[in-house]
Amino acid sequence: MAFDFAIDLDSAGRPVLKPTGALQLGRSSGVQATALEFDSIRFAPTGGFHLDSAVTLEVGGRAIVHSAPTGCSITVTPAYYYYAKLQILAVDTATRKIDFQILVDQNCGYRGLEPGLPSR
Repeated sequence: MAFDFAIDLDSAGRPVLKPTGALQLGRSSGVQATALEFDSIRFAPTGGFHLDSAVTLEVGGRAIVHSAPTGCSITVTPAYYYYAKLQILAVDTATRKIDFQILVDQNCGYRGLEPGLPSR
């Protein structure tokens, strides 16, 4: 599965998440910041994703991302997404290194973002 977004640093050294639309590669992936604590994010939302613009986070900031629409091996409907949540843990501006934790729901079409069995 591919999430198709880039992470860069802005001029203030903050991480910037860029979905495909912000990279001029079509409006397929999405990203949104969230104020929820990482472990409190249980489901990906059904809307509100930025498709064409970047999202800037601080260290400790969290976001939810979705992949480009994809088909699943269990269905012929191509409008499903993979979802993930991530949190910025540290930024080293000298080496341009961004440490983050991420949890991906590897079950196509499921919005659950907790460890264990998937939830829709």
